Amino acid sequence: MKVIQYDPTPRLSRYVKSVTLYEDYVCNYKYEKLLPSEYPQLIIDLDEKTTYAGILEKNNEHNFQAHRKSWFSGIFTKPLTYIAQHISSAASIQFHPFALNAIWGINGDELV
Repeated sequence: MKVIQYDPTPRLSRYVKSVTLYEDYVCNYKYEKLLPSEYPQLIIDLDEKTTYAGILEKNNEHNFQAHRKSWFSGIFTKPLTYIAQHISSAASIQFHPFALNAIWGINGDELV
């Protein structure tokens, strides 16, 4: 696996916290979790696979939504569970909490 971290330029850093590229990520589990974060992020699937993600409910039922090519995870308080791809490549762009409102007119806590 190869991980490349990009630091945004000073002008872009007002809105973007970080940009990370994951190449040939190998996962041997069925599910993975994104831990709660104060930073909304755009995840771009570079393999063009469908990703199924959602919050794992207390009764252990998944409320997954299908995402093709990319998906947003907003500001959330519970881990976000997704079905892992065995080998995948993706890019993750983390935004500052106020950036989504400045760019698209939506709040980060309105996204899951």
